Amino acid sequence: MTIAERITRELLHEQASLWYINDEFGAKVMVKLTSPVIKEIMKDCRVEFLFGRDNLQIPAVFHYGLRIYDDAVNYTTVLGTDCMEDQHVSLQSIMNRSYTYTMLNNDFEDNPFSFDWYIFRERSADFQLEIGAPF
Repeated sequence: MTIAERITRELLHEQASLWYINDEFGAKVMVKLTSPVIKEIMKDCRVEFLFGRDNLQIPAVFHYGLRIYDDAVNYTTVLGTDCMEDQHVSLQSIMNRSYTYTMLNNDFEDNPFSFDWYIFRERSADFQLEIGAPF
């Protein structure tokens, strides 16, 4: 199974998820969310990228996610675990870029909605991430 086939399968079966992709078409972040959450992002609600490393596991496990402030009381969180080497390498590549193309997909399989969103990094000192190879 190719990387594109794996991501397509996961995109169809996951309720919400996050993928880091760096392929022959370029680097991008692909996110699947419900339509109401995408609408709130389009209205310019705050979005945070989350990264964490669980050193209690051997080897250490890297986790990533999004925190979307779409509600004043309860925000939406999408979490994932870095379990594929291609995602790890893609994330490293994306972190070295000054901007990143982001594709938001909704939860309707037969009528997908995508919204193109760019993430710009104004100052590299504000956004540092060191990732060791988990494999």
